[in-house]
Amino acid sequence: MSADVAGIVDSGADGTLFPLELAPALGLDVEKDLVKQDGSSGAAGTTFETWAARKPITGRVFAIMRPGESAEFFGEPFELSPAFAADGPVLWGRSDFFTNFTITFHTHEHLGLLLTLEQ
Repeated sequence: MSADVAGIVDSGADGTLFPLELAPALGLDVEKDLVKQDGSSGAAGTTFETWAARKPITGRVFAIMRPGESAEFFGEPFELSPAFAADGPVLWGRSDFFTNFTITFHTHEHLGLLLTLEQ
């Protein structure tokens, strides 16, 4: 099972974070395949409940490399170990996503990314 997932590349996120509603699209049963964690911290000292997948999820970058061309897979597949939260955006974080790429941020640009994830 696979899903195309757009998210924000977030240098402030320790790990990758998905909304809980994405789990079934990845073939994950919330009751059987996810384990509740002690909690995660967010911006400005907030905390929220998170769940972790029992096994990693495989991702591939699907990108438009040149204007006017069709999107294509970029690079090799890689593993993600995301946390799932009740709501919020998809955040590509440092502990798993960033280890696979060299990422340069420019303050005037927002970096969003579409990945195809497989379970």
